[in-house]
Amino acid sequence: MIRVYDTNALWRHDEIIRIRHLEAEIVDMQNEIDRQKEKADAPEERFQRTKKWLGIID
Repeated sequence: MIRVYDTNALWRHDEIIRIRHLEAEIVDMQNEIDRQKEKADAPEERFQRTKKWLGIID
């Protein structure tokens, strides 16, 4: 889409809105990464607890 701006203020306003949307997407992606890390860490923690319970030492 091509949009013609009659003032710089309109252009700045659109850019600010676009940047805010991008920031929100980045936050959502970071939250998803954090959730995935937590899911990946859970099996390792269970494994370590099981080793400790069984008395297995590395």
